[in-house]
Amino acid sequence: MKQIIGLGLIALLTSSILAEEYPMEYFSIEDAMQSELFKKLDQNISFEFSTDSVYDNDIIVKGAKTKQAAKIDNRSNQEACNEALFKALLRFQKRALKEGGTKVVNLTGYAYKENHDNKSTFQCVIVPNKKSVVYLKGDIAK
Repeated sequence: MKQIIGLGLIALLTSSILAEEYPMEYFSIEDAMQSELFKKLDQNISFEFSTDSVYDNDIIVKGAKTKQAAKIDNRSNQEACNEALFKALLRFQKRALKEGGTKVVNLTGYAYKENHDNKSTFQCVIVPNKKSVVYLKGDIAK
């Protein structure tokens, strides 16, 4: 009986260590989109953050998800998060082009199962001194 309790306690401690949540920060979508990096995105594909979409009848792919990371490497968290956001949008752009879409709509963050439905900010998980990670979900529309 003591062995079962001991093993249960070890399993509980191990799972809590593995499930550690890293800090999350929020940055301006508009500021990120103004950077040189974002000018590389195809201007024929539009991106709309938040679930206020009016394109429900035009949706080709519903609930697409991506998780993209960028190394911090002597940069600010914001610079690394902007790069991770760019990579996520680039992934959505490629999917939209593949599916015949022209828009990515209903874009929201979903880090740690927290739905971040916001038109002006995006969420970014910071793994201290290592990387930034952006989790996005959205729909591809015509």
